[in-house]
Amino acid sequence: MMTDPSPLLDPLLEEDLPREAGDIADACASVPSSSGYRAMLQTLFRGKMSGAAIALVIRQVIIMALGVGSSVAVSRWLGPEIVGRFAILIFVTQGILGYFGDLGLKAALIRKRGDLEPTELATAQKVILGISITFAVVIGALLPVALRLVKLGPENYFPAAVFLVLLIVRNQRMVPLALLERAMRFKVVSAVEAAESLIYTVLLATLAFLHKGIWCYVVAMGCRDLFGSLAFNLIARPPFHQFSWASIRPHLGFSLVYQGGSLLNMATLAFPPIMIARLLGKNAVGYVSWASTLSLYPLVICNAMARIYLPAFSSAASDPALLRSRVEKSLRINASIAWPACAVLASLSTPIIAYVFTAKWFPAQPLLYAYSLSAVMSAVALPLSELFFAQGDAWFNFRLCLLWTIPTWTLGTYAVYHFGLFGFAVFQAALQSTWLLAFFHARKLEGLRVFAPLREPLLLSAALVLGNLLVIRSMPVSSIYRLAALLAVEGVICAAFLMRMVVSWNTVGGLRATPGPEVR
Repeated sequence: MMTDPSPLLDPLLEEDLPREAGDIADACASVPSSSGYRAMLQTLFRGKMSGAAIALVIRQVIIMALGVGSSVAVSRWLGPEIVGRFAILIFVTQGILGYFGDLGLKAALIRKRGDLEPTELATAQKVILGISITFAVVIGALLPVALRLVKLGPENYFPAAVFLVLLIVRNQRMVPLALLERAMRFKVVSAVEAAESLIYTVLLATLAFLHKGIWCYVVAMGCRDLFGSLAFNLIARPPFHQFSWASIRPHLGFSLVYQGGSLLNMATLAFPPIMIARLLGKNAVGYVSWASTLSLYPLVICNAMARIYLPAFSSAASDPALLRSRVEKSLRINASIAWPACAVLASLSTPIIAYVFTAKWFPAQPLLYAYSLSAVMSAVALPLSELFFAQGDAWFNFRLCLLWTIPTWTLGTYAVYHFGLFGFAVFQAALQSTWLLAFFHARKLEGLRVFAPLREPLLLSAALVLGNLLVIRSMPVSSIYRLAALLAVEGVICAAFLMRMVVSWNTVGGLRATPGPEVR
């Protein structure tokens, strides 16, 4: 995004920088008048955007595959006690620092119009380092109190201290990442992040097989974070020898709003490692962590594409018809990817748990149902959230976060105290109804159809659920080979459905408006 890249930057980085000033939305070039989603992608993906989108999707696929492998290894060779202990330690040590370590400066640097000055970059790097060290020291001093609060013994002090140091190391990637993402160097970013995932998965699986307990996570995370931070800094080579508060003062307004949403998200995510840990123990936290992690796999491609939604919607903000078309088709593609996968995961959860993760995870099955519903709603809520940001309506997203945080700590506590994990699963499923507010709020964009693009994915998902229930009742899935065959067949069905929609995007029967009454 820099018109005159700093000579301090890596020549490879300088070579690939876009030559037009502006933020990410400006890098999207001009947009043709066609409302077809394929035309949108062709425009966005041209040149560096093409490499960025492809690299992001490949990265997510690799990380998903490695993540599944590590989940299976941990599930088979470690127990809920170790997984729950790790989830609690991560929250205690990295929960707060992970959200506030960069003060939102990475996002602010990416969004800035015009050039990034060397003094600005060096100051941001030093501020992030200072904030990270300060938070780590404070949290380290409070570790005895924090660990007693979550019912963990003194043997957890050393692993917790290592996690604090590792997050300081990890935060030193923020400024280099801002440089690379502004330059659309997502091929480099994706390669490093995929290598990180490979390092983490191999070490975690190996140490889990050797039954090394919590040290599986400590060693795997340590090697991953050290490699990643070193690699990003060597590639981007951000300056570090200058300092000026005035250079980052313009970013503070955006950072405060950004961190407000982060604070609410952190408070919501803090519920299992604090309240569930105190009321039900760390095994219960392990079940919650396992179910939530497994339910996220259907979203990996959606999350990869999420980085282009904000620039795509922002560049179409002055053309309501084009903006409507992009939002509708983004809703449809996200639902087409995630909803069938969630339907298969939930409806085949019994044989999947039995033959892949082992029977010790059956107590988490109700939680898996609830978090699968959460993934269903999140898949279509993601484009809507980016739409609100593109329209300058960030406060609605903030209010939506409030509607998650307050009920979680009030009604969620009541549900866990009186009904245990099953009560929390029911509450978590009911909480997804708040996303309906986003659907209705999005309809303020005149002519936007929010529900109509979701009909076909909903029908396919319902058919998969009913078909799987019928298969399980009529011919039980009695081995992992039958399960693999069934998953392969349904994978082909889902791929054919997705391909059919790709072909139909530029046809008359696609998502373009047609005469007659609209279904909204």
